[in-house]
Amino acid sequence: MILKPGNPWGFITGKLSLNPTQALAMFGFTMRPDAQGVIFRTYTYLDDNNRKKRGTFISNYVPPSNPQTEAQQANRQEFASAVSSWQGLTSGRQKYFNELAVKRHLAMSGFNLYVSKYLKGLL
Repeated sequence: MILKPGNPWGFITGKLSLNPTQALAMFGFTMRPDAQGVIFRTYTYLDDNNRKKRGTFISNYVPPSNPQTEAQQANRQEFASAVSSWQGLTSGRQKYFNELAVKRHLAMSGFNLYVSKYLKGLL
């Protein structure tokens, strides 16, 4: 549910944890019976005419899962290796990747570009 700007209570920014009963009392909507809380976050989004708008999204809190699978652990190790490799580069080489990201008009830093290439096996 997106609460539109201009509601009499205004925007709720940040994160606010409520139990379902409190949410119901404050806003008059019901939550799933197994809900442990409610998360309120303010987002910026584009409307149909590509104008920037802000709205508050309300959702049930769901704890993040951490299955500790073998594949997940391998991915974490590979990412850690990529970060370690970046840290082992000379400052000149790091500067090269930072400039390359700017030159190619990429929406990422040189670090992100390097890690992306490392994980794809392009380095």
